[in-house]
Amino acid sequence: MQKNLTPREQEIFNLLLKDFTAKEIAYKLNLSYPTFDAGRTKLYKKLGVKNKKELTSKYSASILYNSVINKGQNLSNSLASEDKPLTLHFIKTPPWGYYSGINFPMFNDSIITRGDVYVFYSTFLSNVDFKMFQLSMADDSGGEMKSFFLYPPHPVIINVKANTVYSSSTILTHDKTASSANALSNRFNVHVAPVLFRQPVLTFTQFYLKKIKPETSKNR
Repeated sequence: MQKNLTPREQEIFNLLLKDFTAKEIAYKLNLSYPTFDAGRTKLYKKLGVKNKKELTSKYSASILYNSVINKGQNLSNSLASEDKPLTLHFIKTPPWGYYSGINFPMFNDSIITRGDVYVFYSTFLSNVDFKMFQLSMADDSGGEMKSFFLYPPHPVIINVKANTVYSSSTILTHDKTASSANALSNRFNVHVAPVLFRQPVLTFTQFYLKKIKPETSKNR
């Protein structure tokens, strides 16, 4: 089964999709080239690709958007755009921080199963500085005492600054199977940590979840 990406692998993944060169990524992450190259090789192996071209063809947000839009399909798994941004307000959960649960229409008649791989694309800005932007997916259909993670909280962006635009592409490999096919059993969560003096508000111009077919992931 494909393993979740480490925070460093996630950074390399995001920068590769933004078309930075290998030397530019090594410089941005303050890595020697051999260290970067080893990390990139491990990333490719996890994602089942051989090179940057294969990575881009499978995980590029622009390619996935264009392929859907050109077919005239409804982007029910896209909840934000520049014309219609999505604003998230959060529930405070001391001592960890805040979370906001989102119901994707795609899960009204489908179910997450163990080993499923999704890619989440986001572009957002925050009203406050905070330490960590995280994602998770959970089955909340049994109430607070019986809820469980399908994909545990995973850091995506560290040290977010207010009024700065961030973009990310995140691989989510699910550890468990949801109990049923409905939005509550397949809940997508955004986490902000830690607890702050001001209530965080995130405004997204891209908030898009895409399932990757099993045959595109070789390391499973």
